[in-house]
Amino acid sequence: MRFKLLLVFLFILCHICFAKSFQIKPIAFTKYESAGGEWSVEMEPIYVAGIGFNTMYINKHLTIEAEFTNNRFFGLNAKPNEFSNEQGLSWEGHDPQGNKFDYDNADIKVSYLRSDFEAYIGKFDTHWGNGNSSLTISNKPPSYPKFGFNWSINKHLTFEYFHGKLKSLQEDTVYACYYDQVGKKSPDLNRFIVAHRLDWKLNQQITFGVTEIVVYGVRNLEVTYLMPFIPFWSLQHYLGDLDNVQMSANFIFQPSQNVDIFGVFMMDEWRPLLTFQKTNRNWFAYQSGFCWNNIFGNEDVFKLEYTWTDHRVYRHRFSINDYYSHGFPIGFWAGPHAEELLLEYSCKFRNLECIIGYSKAKRGELTKQMLADQYATIGYNRYSNKVEEKQIIGFNTVYKFKQLHFEFGVKHLIWNNAESKQFTTVNEISDIEKISFSFTIFYNN
Repeated sequence: MRFKLLLVFLFILCHICFAKSFQIKPIAFTKYESAGGEWSVEMEPIYVAGIGFNTMYINKHLTIEAEFTNNRFFGLNAKPNEFSNEQGLSWEGHDPQGNKFDYDNADIKVSYLRSDFEAYIGKFDTHWGNGNSSLTISNKPPSYPKFGFNWSINKHLTFEYFHGKLKSLQEDTVYACYYDQVGKKSPDLNRFIVAHRLDWKLNQQITFGVTEIVVYGVRNLEVTYLMPFIPFWSLQHYLGDLDNVQMSANFIFQPSQNVDIFGVFMMDEWRPLLTFQKTNRNWFAYQSGFCWNNIFGNEDVFKLEYTWTDHRVYRHRFSINDYYSHGFPIGFWAGPHAEELLLEYSCKFRNLECIIGYSKAKRGELTKQMLADQYATIGYNRYSNKVEEKQIIGFNTVYKFKQLHFEFGVKHLIWNNAESKQFTTVNEISDIEKISFSFTIFYNN
């Protein structure tokens, strides 16, 4: 029986690998930062290199996309600083002999496609929103497994739903004893995310959307949240009001073909009856911006974006329901009690792209006392204690030649109250200013 199953598996594998619709490509890359860039507050050179492959299989309505890379950081002995919009790492393997560590990435997406419907399952990145950053679903955390669907109901309405599993990093003490031979590693308590959104295209210029997202933990997959068309706000009340609900509304206005104006307003655990009271639960976050295309030519873009989060969003009275995965926020990359102003201009000349950008971001403290006070409806003066700020002016050029992709850039960083854990067991706070040059090569990016 096992032999027959093996033959069937080999037959399917060979059929996929030798099909005309199957592609597999090797990947290789390296990136160098002369003064550590945003990866570290130290002014030491850091570089990263990796190899792997990506593959795609298409057969009528079935599409399979996968990518795997194995990578190594040189000049770091811990994950890169998380106060940046770069995607966080899920795992690190240290070399006890030096300041370097390994990490890997593995993603796959299996999709079943029809003209107006897509069902999918896999482990891959998801970004909801029109800005570089997102308040709701961003690429900041490492990719996580999920299943869901997209449905174009008609020419005006689209609906999307997914259910995924996050990494809570909270130890499951019940089962930890079974893993006591592997040092510090232990199983985590379950944490899940379920999300749905409905977009309504009112006309050629205006689109409105609403989104609901719930994070819940400890228990297994919640059957109640497998019903995608019922409001989650009501479902979590039905389940005992134990979960973390985020609701948001967004709009896109296109006054002309080349201009998009967008905005997002998010509410965390909203209490309608207290909205206009002095003691309220108005835990809000918002984002606004615009994108202007083809200003001086056919391939230039200007972006302006501002994002603001209250200190009470994303976190929950039960920490298992925090809006995080692998320790990184699922929404805005800087987390709660934070903000960012972003400006960017990019233009293309044949195979060359130039990007000029400015970012000013800051975040305030997040303490256990602040969490307790927010549920007791006790006020807090924003940024009243330690504030970390980072200002970046950068220039980057990208040149593409066939399968090769070259990048050269320079960044000027002013970083106040920066935290460093790189080479010490205790946090060190410092104000730094540095210029970092970067050089990157990609093959089959």
